[in-house]
Amino acid sequence: MGQGKETKPDILITPVLGIAENVTNNWTILLTVNNGFFDFFENWQWHFKKLDISVPVSVVAEDDIVFEKLTYLNDSSIKVHRSEHISINKAVKYNSTLYNMIVSARPTYILMYLKNGTNVIYTDLDTVWLQNPLPFLQGNFDIKSQLDLKDNFCTGFLAIKSNKDTIEFIQKWEDALRDKPNLNQDIFNRLVIKSPVN
Repeated sequence: MGQGKETKPDILITPVLGIAENVTNNWTILLTVNNGFFDFFENWQWHFKKLDISVPVSVVAEDDIVFEKLTYLNDSSIKVHRSEHISINKAVKYNSTLYNMIVSARPTYILMYLKNGTNVIYTDLDTVWLQNPLPFLQGNFDIKSQLDLKDNFCTGFLAIKSNKDTIEFIQKWEDALRDKPNLNQDIFNRLVIKSPVN
């Protein structure tokens, strides 16, 4: 990370605002799901397929039941992984211990791809895509995020380019959540405040 105010920031986090052209490749769309939220995944997928986006989709199954359901779909456009960190097969309440365990695994999954040189679009399942987000993800940035409030980045949609600085930043996010599972967005924003970012 940068050494002070005089240096160029290493992590450039910007809200998703304008549209650009000439979108680069090497992105994967990453989702996580357990059996309790499988209907959310079906809804997300139905809308996603209407957009005909030619970007690989990777889904992390957080329990054996949903892993079987995803495998049974036999959809070649979806790569399914079974989580090595979570095995929770029911819907859970927001900010409960189980919920925090689930969302605290997010940076671990993102790092799997970043460390292999793949850019990641992470999206929560309680969303519907009405258009392709890739044209919005061009230009000079390391991480793009929605905003919840004026100065609060939302981790429900993150576009992260794979590079040394983003891997280091997401690693810090993972480390903080491994120590104590928590609401990942709060920790993410605390790390942003501590980092030299624009």
